Formats: sequence, structure tokens, C-alpha cells
Amino acid sequence: MFLGSTTDLETTMLSKHLCNLTGSSDLYTDVNCSSCFDYDFRSNYAFGSFEDLQNSDVCLIVGCNLRTECSNLNLLIKQKVQEDSLKVGYIGSTIDCSYAFTHVGLDTSSLINLLKGKHPFSYELKKAKNFSIILGERFNHNHIYRMIMKLSVLGCLNNLTYSNIYPLRTSSSSVSFSELGITSLKSLKKFDLLLLMGVNDLKYYRANNPNSFIIYVGSHYSVYNLEMADLILPASVFIEKDFKVINLENIIKESKSLRKVSGDVRPEWFLLLVLISFYNSNAFSSDKSSLFQNLFFNEYPFIVKKNFKLPEFTITKTESLTINKELIGQNIFDFYNNIAMIRSSKNFKFCLDNLKQVKFKKKNVA
Repeated sequence: MFLGSTTDLETTMLSKHLCNLTGSSDLYTDVNCSSCFDYDFRSNYAFGSFEDLQNSDVCLIVGCNLRTECSNLNLLIKQKVQEDSLKVGYIGSTIDCSYAFTHVGLDTSSLINLLKGKHPFSYELKKAKNFSIILGERFNHNHIYRMIMKLSVLGCLNNLTYSNIYPLRTSSSSVSFSELGITSLKSLKKFDLLLLMGVNDLKYYRANNPNSFIIYVGSHYSVYNLEMADLILPASVFIEKDFKVINLENIIKESKSLRKVSGDVRPEWFLLLVLISFYNSNAFSSDKSSLFQNLFFNEYPFIVKKNFKLPEFTITKTESLTINKELIGQNIFDFYNNIAMIRSSKNFKFCLDNLKQVKFKKKNVA
């Protein structure tokens, strides 16, 4: 089973429960979750608090374009830059964040020179009272994480802790996946039956499993190569159902339905529950709250709480590290074609058709 980037928390939990009932461990996501490491500690895969980030006086952004990957965070940083209460450095390919920043470099060698005090922006880091580092999702967090911790002893980053480092997650469900131990499939594997829950493109799955029976469950039919599915089970769109997600700040957020279900469709969690009932006839319940209370409360008590913030804790580890030079990329994508939900929108389609390519000028380039 593969889960797409917009899978809600309840569906994720029931997917894992179904796999456990069938004795299968083949539950993955098509979201890039391999950039994080050590899922035993929540702070390694969850971003942290925006409130803590607001107290920073210097911010180093590594390999991400916050304007397209996390626009609300970009607005927060923009406001602080305009108030002249925050200095921003950036490592990666050229971007426009709509505010002034210092472009430190393109690759890991630029990061190394910065941490060793060999770049003009190193002075800003050294005198900072409360600095923060935002790591993009595209590259390997593990490698950059350890590099920063190892080189911090050189004195450019005073009192560095894991709480100063913020790993960015761009998909609404990616923190939920990490919380439940669901990762990307790192190697090719053949399956007789594939259940795809709201994935973005079926071509990859069909190409690697030409003889598999593929079942697609989802609500947006602008999914690429949807005709490659053998069976389609229609699901409710996000405005037709109540659901929860774990956001970047580790807070359980609940969304309420805005309209009644249109057509003969059901939420993804309901379809999974029907499958689960074949293995456990007592599991089925029309009352959603009591269902999750009975099935998951002992293991995941936060599922029945509203706006509950999951606690964090970290440990400091020292590990050997071989530093290799590599370009630091970002999540470069066509924003208006990124996921099926956006492609289904007539308004976003209009924006894409009228999109003009503009060459932006960076300010304060070192």
C-alpha cells in the first residue's frame, strides 16, 4: 500500500492497522520521507514551533524556497526582515523570497566555509543571540544535520542544540507518516496487489509492477496516468469530510466538512474500515469517534484530542562523518501542477495559463 501526500491522519492509522491485520509490513508513502533520520525522536522529523523561530535574530535557510514550499513561514520571516529584526542567509540555487537575504553559496563547501568562519555572513552567525537553521526537504537531512553539529564546535555557532535546527516538511501528511513510522520505499519491489491511496502519478507503480492488480482510492481525478489503474474507488474530497493532520509544529489540527457528500462516495477511512471488517467484524462502527477511541486510544491517545501539541525531546549524539561536496538542491516544482488537488482547480489552471516568467533580482548578495 502506498499513501499520497494529502492522506489524513485517520486514513494513515487505519492503513497501518489493515497491514498489521494482514501480516504485511509493505506500507509506504510516495512522499520523500527519506530526508529525515532517527524516527525515535520527534524533533528529527517535525519542524518545531513557529513561536520559537520568531525569536531568532539570524536565520540560515539551506536548500528550500519558503515562498513556494511553506508560504506562511515565508511571510513570518518577511515581516521580521522588514522590521530589521532578522538577518537571513541562504545556501542553494537562486530564488526570490520577496525579502533581502545574503546568498552564501550553492553547495556543502559553502556551508563548511560558513561554519568555519571563512564567509562574511559567519560574523552574523557568531554574534547572533538566538539563531535558527531551516533545512529543506529535497536533500538528505541526515548528512547536513550531522555536518552542522560536527562543525559547530569550531566556534561560529555558539551553544548550538538540535532545537536550533528546523527540518522543513512540505506535504500536509509527512509529519503524520513519520509519527507512525511510514517511510518511502528505497528499493524496487514487486507486488501482486497494489492499493494506492491518493497518489499523484500511477506511471511509476505500473512500470515497476506491470502484472499487478492496482486499486486507486482517491477524490481528484487529475491524477497522472489514472487509466493505468485496474479498479478505482472514489472517495470524498477534503471539504466533504472531517479529518485530522499533524502540522509542522506537532499540533493535531482538525478540519470540519463544509458541505455534504456529492455522489455515491465515502471517505477513505470508511473504505478501509470495510476492508478491516473482513478480518475483524467487531471493528466496524458508524460512530467515528468511538471507532478511533476503541482501536487506537491506547497506542495513540492524541487521536481524540483537539489542538493537542505532541511533546518533543532530543538527545545529543556524536557520530563519525565523511564530508562530501554536493550541490544543495531545493524542491523545484511547478506550483500549479504539484498535486492532483491543485490541478483540479479551475482557478489554479487559470493562474498557470497566465503565468509569466520573471527574472527576479536578489538583494544584498555577498
